[in-house]
Amino acid sequence: MQTPHLFLDANAKLSFLGAGLSLGQSLSGVSLAPNALRNAGVETAIQNLGFIFCDEGDLNFSIVHSKELTQSGCIKNEIENGNACHLIAEKVQKLAAQKHFCLNIGGDHSIAIGTICGLLRQWPNLSVIWVDAHADFNSPNTSPSGNLHGMPLAALTAAFSLNEFDSFKWFDQTISPSRVALVGVRSIDDGEKELLRQSGMRVFTMSEVDRFGIGRVMEMALKAVNPNGDRPLHLSYDIDALDPSIAPSTGTRVRGGLNYREAHYIAEAVAETRCLVSMDMVEINPSISESSGDEIKLNAQNNETVELALEILESALGKRILDLGLNLETA
Repeated sequence: MQTPHLFLDANAKLSFLGAGLSLGQSLSGVSLAPNALRNAGVETAIQNLGFIFCDEGDLNFSIVHSKELTQSGCIKNEIENGNACHLIAEKVQKLAAQKHFCLNIGGDHSIAIGTICGLLRQWPNLSVIWVDAHADFNSPNTSPSGNLHGMPLAALTAAFSLNEFDSFKWFDQTISPSRVALVGVRSIDDGEKELLRQSGMRVFTMSEVDRFGIGRVMEMALKAVNPNGDRPLHLSYDIDALDPSIAPSTGTRVRGGLNYREAHYIAEAVAETRCLVSMDMVEINPSISESSGDEIKLNAQNNETVELALEILESALGKRILDLGLNLETA
């Protein structure tokens, strides 16, 4: 059963939200992830951990706001992404206000602009662990591609002013970089490096994971963002943080990533804080071949990456190999 929780009821409702936004990057297929997880048995898995499972369905991103918006040309699919993230923010805010655990399934990582903005409206002192192969810390001026999924963390920490863009006028929440830690990074664009240095955010690259081990890295990361253990916590988990050998169905593969146990340990460490109120799982692309990287039709029920993502969700929600309640400090 789940660990007793500081911010949610012992038998909290968990809202599974399909946020299959794909326009923050260039590959089709990430919109398939919510249904792939449903087909893999996410409802049963979460119920077995003691949660009341509420499937909120998939958000309809085809809805166009009636207000005429101006496209700046700095961000690809700017208007569509702005409208979609606005819809995500409003939905997550509503669920968080009901004290539901918000499990948000992308889609690409640009959904975090909406999820974290919505969460901050309910939990102003939110802290965030961001697990990713990439820093996601470009601005429109530094981005080599203009793809929004490379910018969400910079936007959320006010490294640039996202709400200066007409499509994001609604964006009204940012978070101090001191309350965010980035874990598992191994691919950072040149422009991102200077922005990260200026931000002062705690960044734990794979070099730190190699040097200190994932246990010590998570101790440092959690202490940095939630030093007294009294802040609600959000886990934003990009599946490309894992090594492609174990999670190949993603569009932005980078070799040298987290191994199987490291991937689980991050989720377990976050669960043990008893502070987790929400989680994103993003960038799963079931349409990408596990063997060649070519886009093909796959049965999501037999997809290694989908199955591993489900396991990580379970670990973040309290599943353990064997819980003996040991206090290792006094054992």
